[in-house]
Amino acid sequence: MRAVFINGLGCLESGARLVLRELLKSYPVNAPRAWAVVPACNREDFREVPAHVRVVTLSHGLVGRWLRPFFETWVWLCGRLGVFSRIVNLSHYGWCPGGSYTLYFHNDLFLAREADVWIGRRGRPDALKRFWFHGCLRRAERIVVQSERTAEKMRAYAAAEGIVLAPVSVVAPLPLALPVAVPPVSPKFFEFQFFYPASDFAHKRVELAVRGIALAHARDPRIGLVVTGAAAAGDGAMIRRIGYVAHARAMSELQTADALLFTSAHETVGLPLLEALALGKPAVLPALEYAKDLYADAGIYFADASEQAVAEAILRCVADVDAARENARARAGQVWSGRVTWAGHWERFGLA
Repeated sequence: MRAVFINGLGCLESGARLVLRELLKSYPVNAPRAWAVVPACNREDFREVPAHVRVVTLSHGLVGRWLRPFFETWVWLCGRLGVFSRIVNLSHYGWCPGGSYTLYFHNDLFLAREADVWIGRRGRPDALKRFWFHGCLRRAERIVVQSERTAEKMRAYAAAEGIVLAPVSVVAPLPLALPVAVPPVSPKFFEFQFFYPASDFAHKRVELAVRGIALAHARDPRIGLVVTGAAAAGDGAMIRRIGYVAHARAMSELQTADALLFTSAHETVGLPLLEALALGKPAVLPALEYAKDLYADAGIYFADASEQAVAEAILRCVADVDAARENARARAGQVWSGRVTWAGHWERFGLA
C-alpha cells in the first residue's frame, strides 16, 4: 500500500511542537507506513516514533522559510501524481493538492485578520501563508480542529472569504502527560508559588504576569512566580525565570506550584490549562473564551489586561485556594468526557 505523507515542518515551537511529537508517537500500528517531515532542530522529539514512521528532518530556517514555495510545490506534485495514499498536513498551511488530503488545524491566529504581519514568523500569517492556507481550506477533503469554538470561527472566516469548506470535525485532545507520571523535581522557591509555562510570543503577555505578581507580592510577600523564558532586567525577588525548558520539566514545575498563572491573550485550546486541570491546580486566567471553555466556573478570572486586575485575581486565588483546588478537581472530571487520545486523532485524519 502507498505510504502516508505527514507534513510537520511548520510545527516548530510551543504547542505546535508538542502536538507534532505526540501525534507521531501515537501513529497507529495498523496504519500504512508513513513519511514525516519535521524541523531538524527538534529531532530529539522523535526518538520514540513507531518503526513504520520514517522521520525526515529539514532545516526550518532554510526550507521552512526561504525555500518553502519549492517544498510546497513538491508536496502538491506528489499529491497530484498519487505518490501517497493520504497527505496529512499538521502545519496549518501549504499548496493543497486536494483529494485524500487532511488539514489538522491548531493555530487560531490564521483566523484573526488583525494578526497579519509582513513576515510570517512565530505562528503568525503573512500574505503568502494566508494564500496557501486558503488553498487548503478550499481543497482539503477533511478539516479537523481542536474545539467547537475554533470550528465556528473557521466556518465564519470561510464564509467571509467566499470559501466552501469540507465538513469540519472537532477532535478535542487530552493532556500531554498524566499526573501520575509527573513527580516534583525541585523545591518550591516561594511559600505560595504560581507557575506560567510561557514563551516569548507577544500574545503570551509575560510581562503582564510579572507585573501582576509584583503587585500581589507587595500585599502578600508569600507570593512568587516561576516562569519559563530568559531572564529580564528589573525582575524582583518574587520572580524566578527558569529559561526555555523541556516539556517534562515544565510539567514538573506545574506539579510543584500551588496554582497556574496564564495571561495569554490568544490560545486555540490552551494545553497548559488542560495539564493544570489534570493536576487539580487552581488557575488565574483572562476572562476569554479559551479559558472559560476549559476552566468554566473553576477559574479565577481577570477581566482586563491590567496589572491591577491580574494582581486582584491572584490575591483572590491565594485567599481561597482550598475551594479553588476543589473546584478545579471537580471541573477536570467534567472536561475529560468526550476528549480524544492522541492515538485517536488518526481515525479522524482518515487512518484507522
